[in-house]
Amino acid sequence: MRTPRAPRDQARYDAAPLLAVRPWRRRRHGLFRTVKLNLVGWSAVLGVGLAAAIILRLFRVRVAPAVLIGELGTVSVLKALDYRRWRRTPVTFSVDAPKDVVRALVAEMQERGLPLTYESVPYDDDETSEYRPGMGFRRAAEKKVRAELRRRGL
Repeated sequence: MRTPRAPRDQARYDAAPLLAVRPWRRRRHGLFRTVKLNLVGWSAVLGVGLAAAIILRLFRVRVAPAVLIGELGTVSVLKALDYRRWRRTPVTFSVDAPKDVVRALVAEMQERGLPLTYESVPYDDDETSEYRPGMGFRRAAEKKVRAELRRRGL
């Protein structure tokens, strides 16, 4: 036999599905966006940081600051490279409109200086499925493209 929950607990459980689906919230990433490091990867990061610490130690920097600077410097450089790589990743999404309308929209937005391309996007991942019109761009231009689409009411 189940025991009834208190009203406060019931409200929390009823609201849980609503809180889980929030399209406007950014997805949380780990330290890096384009790679997920395993033990070997983190060992390599640690090794490069320690090598940088040894080089700093040659310049008479104390051990603790040398290790800290070496590791933080290594992670900072890797984070910058990861962000650069993430900005270059392609984004493609489909539009529920006729092909001619989407092509005209892409052409207009290209005239405004946005780096868009017209793409055919499959409905499913299956190769035999039908295609629908879509737009493609690099992640670096995503804010501008979405702002322009929002301005047009799409």
